[in-house]
Amino acid sequence: MSLFIGVGEVKATLASFKNTKSVLRIKKEIKKTKVLIKKWLDKKLPKTEKPKALHAPAETPPKPKQLPAPQPESTTIKKLPSGAELIKENNSISLNTGYIQNEKAVKHNFITYGNRLSGKGYKRFKYKLTEMKVEEKYIKEMYRSSSNRPNIRTVKEGMELYKIVPKNEILHQKSPYWITKTELIKIFNNERGIEDMLALPEGSCKGIYDIYKITLKNNQDIKNIRIFESRIAPSKQGEIERIGGAKQVLVPNRGEWTDAIKITEFKIE
Repeated sequence: MSLFIGVGEVKATLASFKNTKSVLRIKKEIKKTKVLIKKWLDKKLPKTEKPKALHAPAETPPKPKQLPAPQPESTTIKKLPSGAELIKENNSISLNTGYIQNEKAVKHNFITYGNRLSGKGYKRFKYKLTEMKVEEKYIKEMYRSSSNRPNIRTVKEGMELYKIVPKNEILHQKSPYWITKTELIKIFNNERGIEDMLALPEGSCKGIYDIYKITLKNNQDIKNIRIFESRIAPSKQGEIERIGGAKQVLVPNRGEWTDAIKITEFKIE
């Protein structure tokens, strides 16, 4: 069927009907013809799809930031990577390493595998400290506690040194063994733990330690002040062997420094 045949049929119908019923038939035929024309056009013309409405992707609402839950007040100041922690008690800071003392090892003698008290290195060290009026027993102990020859270290105004002491034990004010704050933090962060880094005697390994500090006194001629730096020697006591290796500062003349006090503040930066 073609479009022209449909129109001809309409014209024939209009010529043969002239009454009211004929008008109704004409309308019917026109409607029918429209349908036929639409079908014909649908076949002949290419189909076009209605463009789909574009929708912007729905934005995912940002997750609300979770506020940290309020923490209960604690004496813990800083958790350390080695598993130790600094705790504040009675206006002083202590170090808790969680170490449990080996009771069998305590019964054995403590042996240090440090320098031998012989040779030119020892003679030079002894000569320098003898001039400083250091007791010979301290000279021997300091040299033997080192795995290398102690070297002179430069001091600075207001310099601070630290010492770790078993909790509630009395610190000998003449003790020459100290460490810098930088070295102290390194020891905190070392996986071997302070007992091994410092090669402590088992009798001194209580698991909880006080931290003391001394400060270089003001109004002194810094050029004439002598301190030494060395590596802590390995040690053995019974079945316990310790590597040591931390840097220690040997202070022959404690009179150039303030009295040791327990620290009340300590920042790890």
